[in-house]
Amino acid sequence: MKAWRRIWHTSLRGKLIASVACCLLLTIGAGTMLSSWLTKDMMKETVLQNAGNSLDAANLYLTDQINRLIYISNYLYLDQELNLALKYRRSGIYVGQTEASDVTKKLDNLSYAGEQVYISVWTGNGKMVYSNFQSDQYQLDKLDIHQLTNSGSFVTGGKLNFLLHPSYLQSKEEPPTYMLSVARSLRLLSGKVYGYVIVSMNEEQLKAVLNKYNSTIQMMIVGADNKIISHPNNAWIGSDFTQLYQQREGILELERDMSVAGWRLEGLVPYGVAAEKINRIYQVTNFVQMAVLIVFLILLVLGIARLTRPIVKLTGVVRKIDNDNLSIRSGIRGEDEAGVLGQSLDAMLDRVEEMIIQIECEQSERRKAELEMLQAQINPHFLFNILGAIRMDLLLKGSEEAAVLLGSLSSLLRMTVNRGNECIPLQEEIETVQHYIRLVDFQREVKVHVEMELATDTVGIYVPRFIVQPLVENAYHHGLSKYGGILWIQSWLKDNVLWISIRDSGEGMNEERLQAVQQVIDQIQKPNIEYAQHPLSLSASTHTDLSKRDVATADTDNTSEQASSDHSSAEYKSSSPSVPAISGIGLTNVIRRLQMIYGSAVQVHIESHPGEGTEIKIGLPHKQ
Repeated sequence: MKAWRRIWHTSLRGKLIASVACCLLLTIGAGTMLSSWLTKDMMKETVLQNAGNSLDAANLYLTDQINRLIYISNYLYLDQELNLALKYRRSGIYVGQTEASDVTKKLDNLSYAGEQVYISVWTGNGKMVYSNFQSDQYQLDKLDIHQLTNSGSFVTGGKLNFLLHPSYLQSKEEPPTYMLSVARSLRLLSGKVYGYVIVSMNEEQLKAVLNKYNSTIQMMIVGADNKIISHPNNAWIGSDFTQLYQQREGILELERDMSVAGWRLEGLVPYGVAAEKINRIYQVTNFVQMAVLIVFLILLVLGIARLTRPIVKLTGVVRKIDNDNLSIRSGIRGEDEAGVLGQSLDAMLDRVEEMIIQIECEQSERRKAELEMLQAQINPHFLFNILGAIRMDLLLKGSEEAAVLLGSLSSLLRMTVNRGNECIPLQEEIETVQHYIRLVDFQREVKVHVEMELATDTVGIYVPRFIVQPLVENAYHHGLSKYGGILWIQSWLKDNVLWISIRDSGEGMNEERLQAVQQVIDQIQKPNIEYAQHPLSLSASTHTDLSKRDVATADTDNTSEQASSDHSSAEYKSSSPSVPAISGIGLTNVIRRLQMIYGSAVQVHIESHPGEGTEIKIGLPHKQ
């Protein structure tokens, strides 16, 4: 179990190699077991088939030899000359030398072709009168014709008798052998036996045929009485076949019937010896399979290692990223999955680094804004108390208009200084705008008529602080700075988007200036950090871009403002020197703040025509 867990927690490459190796080993193991099981039966069938072929070939040759004995016996049994000579001898009639020579020559002719056979003709009283061999050279005393014919197995009446007996045609010095003989009696019409014909062959001739196939099968001839007639081992001749077969284990038995009634050719096949060659082939095949498997596994391991190298490299890259090394890149490219993954990882790291830089820039700007805010908050409570005391004094003295203006100034300053809440209801933002308009109209000779159309379902929606007042301030400074006019402030809700519109009836911008301003806004709204470092910004104090000939570039940073908008600032000072810049937040910062809060869901649209005025519409996402 522990070993399995170690394998399971190893690398992907190791898991792939282990999985493929297990699948291969299981497949080959199952195939080997199935092949072994099927091969076992096939091997047995093959062994039996080969042994059967050998048995058939031997049976054919043995049958030919035995049939030759039968043929000679039948020929002599029907030969009239031989029968007449034997009858004459029985009757005491002299048979001449010529007739005897003719019979002997006939016997020689019959035994001339083929294997050596021994033919002898006997009288009824047991005397051999004709033969194709010299009788004085052999131990004819071993052939007792009376004992042979009086045995229980001898059948008279001209029928064939197959007899196995010790050889009578050998010298005393030779080891004992056996002969196979075919004997039949010659009878008169009265049934009286007047002669015998015996055709014999050495059992060694049969044994030579049996030994020819002895390497794969042990053959023997078994008679009708289940006694062994011929066997490669002389010691088993005459023994019971059943006794021999029962003493052998692991032996396959086959048999073929022979031409002699009751005789059969038995074959004993030692299965282990016969299957040894096939087993050797099977072992060689298994060895080759194992060698091929090992080579295949080596190639497979090398191939998997090569294919998974990008994944291993990606793993190393991810580990370094986990150790806060974001500058590393995989460098893996390609059209496969690993190449796509490596390219995506590198692109993601690029975006992460850009986002980190963007966040650092935003945090730097936020810290700068907070510092400016702290610098602006110089004892605000003391200032508010003084303004409140002056307002009360004016009311007591009957200067109601001055008291109202002073109250608006106090409220505006309080709203400017008190930045504890990031978002306020739209109604409060509009009240701040109204205080600002009251103060600006007080110091201007030309009044601006303000029309507000706020949908009732929008006044309670929370919006970021100071997003409307800077836009109204821009309109006062540049669009309505000389001749006054009308200022429209509208809000409505459509498709879960809060729309706020500030439109003036001022001078407007030509197409070239409008495109320049729109380009700056588009640059700010890009989803990257370029806008944070862009030299152009639309501030409240340099909104001359929206109405004059030049695109002013100013931000809360005074240095940048002086470097990029001298011409616009000069125009502003000459045109409206008495209009205060309360918030110090330009259009660029408004858009930037909204984008930091709402992301890319912020929508900003500017429309302007020369002589007709400028309209700025801001869309903020709103959820119920």
